[in-house]
Amino acid sequence: MFNNMTNKEIYSKIWIIVEEVDESQYWLEVIKDANLFIDIMALWHYSIIALKH
Repeated sequence: MFNNMTNKEIYSKIWIIVEEVDESQYWLEVIKDANLFIDIMALWHYSIIALKH
């Protein structure tokens, strides 16, 4: 995958991954702290049921 890329390009790709992971971690903490996880799971569950009908 990285065979034809320069070190700068590889670093840039890895940095994007690090930023995305950091942002994901932030939003997961927001969801947890706001006790939204149960609400999100309920919405997901009901959306799956709705798609089946």
